[in-house]
Amino acid sequence: MNTHIPDEPTFLDDDGPLEPPQHVCTLRLADVLAGFSDDALADWPGEIAERERERRRQAHVESK
Repeated sequence: MNTHIPDEPTFLDDDGPLEPPQHVCTLRLADVLAGFSDDALADWPGEIAERERERRRQAHVESK
């Protein structure tokens, strides 16, 4: 079964395209965190999460 999405990576072998292994990441963590609610993001550790919190704070200040 080939359910390849054109913008996603393709893995090839002698038989043609394969589905990516389950451990392959196709999104950046920053993009994933951007989809989190504020409450969920508040519990997430790390520098990337802190940058997303700061981006949201800046957007909130600029919208006033």
